[in-house]
Amino acid sequence: MLQHHRFDDMNANKAEFIDCDFSYSVFERAYFHSAKFMNCKFIGCRFYDSNLRGASFPGSDFRYATFHRTLLETREIIAILPQEPNLKRDSLQNLRANAAEIGNFASQREFVLAEINAAIDHELRALRGTEDYYRRKYHGFFPKSQAALKYFGLRFSGLLWGHGERPLLLVFSAATFVVALSLINAWSVLPRVGWEATGSGLKVLGYCFDQFWDAAPDMTYKGYPLVDYVLIGLWYLYIGLFISILFKSISHR
Repeated sequence: MLQHHRFDDMNANKAEFIDCDFSYSVFERAYFHSAKFMNCKFIGCRFYDSNLRGASFPGSDFRYATFHRTLLETREIIAILPQEPNLKRDSLQNLRANAAEIGNFASQREFVLAEINAAIDHELRALRGTEDYYRRKYHGFFPKSQAALKYFGLRFSGLLWGHGERPLLLVFSAATFVVALSLINAWSVLPRVGWEATGSGLKVLGYCFDQFWDAAPDMTYKGYPLVDYVLIGLWYLYIGLFISILFKSISHR
């Protein structure tokens, strides 16, 4: 009887399990290092203070399973999570908390990004409503509107700064915004100053970057006032995002 069972101090180092059903069991201090579980069921299982490093789970089912202070192979466990985005998101939240408990912040970052992707998939399915579950739960204008807002918010956050997990994306998105605003400003500056005087538009671009950095821009190449306000607003926005990333990085050391 493997279901609804409690396994304490179970040692299965490099062992192989095939078609076993451990559903709703509790594993405490289990040692499954480099073990192989083929087509096994761990539905609703709970793992405490266990070691699953090097273990593989081809075809196994981990729906509703939770992990606490347990060592895992990050990519292996992500690969066998439930395909339903709402279940996958909940599992990843638990895995993220487990990674924080054992101080594995590199894995925590991977779980965060995978969790966000699952949330995006969940909101998109709610918005489309092609599946029976989503048609019933997200029926009507307001539920779909909320799903749309969450979906586009997550998408924008990903493009803006990679949800706080991809610092280089913060630099790229800031540069993209400044370049786009300089192109808008060019429509105001070029008729007044001329193409050659702007250095083929580069001085307009330089003005926008100086305005963004609050570095005393040359007012000769000032364009639309609204663009200046947007650049100043972006400066404060990106400072806040940068501090958030810096704080997260320092707190994980």
